[in-house]
Amino acid sequence: AGVMSDGIGLHDAEIITIEVDRLNHVAGLGFRRENGEYLHITFSGVIAFRAEDVTMQNVVSDGLSSCDGNLSLDDQTYWLNWASSLSDAKPWASASTIDRWRHDISSKKLVLFVFIPSAGAQIAVLCEEVKVER
Repeated sequence: AGVMSDGIGLHDAEIITIEVDRLNHVAGLGFRRENGEYLHITFSGVIAFRAEDVTMQNVVSDGLSSCDGNLSLDDQTYWLNWASSLSDAKPWASASTIDRWRHDISSKKLVLFVFIPSAGAQIAVLCEEVKVER
């Protein structure tokens, strides 16, 4: 668990930076792994991004990615609805938009990442490209 398709283990990694550039459709997450290694993930062509319950300590229990095939269609629908909504509002993405996104995920045009917390932030990102820097 917590290993994405590029072999990055994120279990028990702490999220130490969250960056969002709405105008350029870019988001970034910085992680400090248990061994002290710093890792940064940049998401480009961001379509949907949501982070909830960000606190002073944000630790990843599991990092899920559609590229790994570890998100079922039902999981994708849940997280796409979650990422396109606020805690007090319905999703801004229609059912047909969610269906199109799921199709684009299955054809590898889009990638869905979900970070499940053991403490703090829960994050979902739908984007076109992902870059990992160590």
